[in-house]
Amino acid sequence: MLFEQFNTDTGRYYILTQLRNRPNGRLEIARKIWYDRSDLRVSRIQLLGAGGQLDSDIQYSDWQPVAPASDEVETAGSSGTSFPRDIHIWRPQDDYKLEIRISKLTLNEPISADRFELPQPDGTDLVHVGEEKSGKQPGSATGPRK
Repeated sequence: MLFEQFNTDTGRYYILTQLRNRPNGRLEIARKIWYDRSDLRVSRIQLLGAGGQLDSDIQYSDWQPVAPASDEVETAGSSGTSFPRDIHIWRPQDDYKLEIRISKLTLNEPISADRFELPQPDGTDLVHVGEEKSGKQPGSATGPRK
């Protein structure tokens, strides 16, 4: 691991760089984790592939504390839990960006069993994975592959 400090016009950061061994015995950068020096929260994670190619660049911001659920008793230290409300993901090799804005965050809320029921749509066949149906495989019009 490597450790460095970095300053920009918008902030000051600690950067923790994790290395990985390559088959040729050399080291290369696997990821960089950026910590905001003002509060030590993760502000960015960069994941690098072979040869130092940037695979993912994920930025976290607008960290806010989590309010306890209405029936939850706040305990010592529970009010210190925070989560980012803005998450920006850039994957240049896959040519896409995703921006997530969390407007409401609820943790450990009970989920009723009926929310896991998935009714079968009309006009469809139910196929159990691993079971063959009349010698045909799902998605095959001619039968099993040889």
